[in-house]
Amino acid sequence: PKGRCATFQFQVKFFSSDPSNLREEFTRYLFFLQIKADIKSGKLICSKESAIQLAALQLQCKYFLVVIKALLFIAEFG
Repeated sequence: PKGRCATFQFQVKFFSSDPSNLREEFTRYLFFLQIKADIKSGKLICSKESAIQLAALQLQCKYFLVVIKALLFIAEFG
């Protein structure tokens, strides 16, 4: 019908036991997003302790990227 949108979802078919085996940074990012979505939806069960650790790692990554961007910005003028 007219006016309806289709939504496509690409999902991880096989989970790697060691994400460091994923060579591309973007692939690791997509892998992370899939795991995050699966935990939020209840498809993957995660203990409270693991959820806290995953949240801390996510914040650490975000903070690290902010610091790197700030340093690169400062380096342009220094």
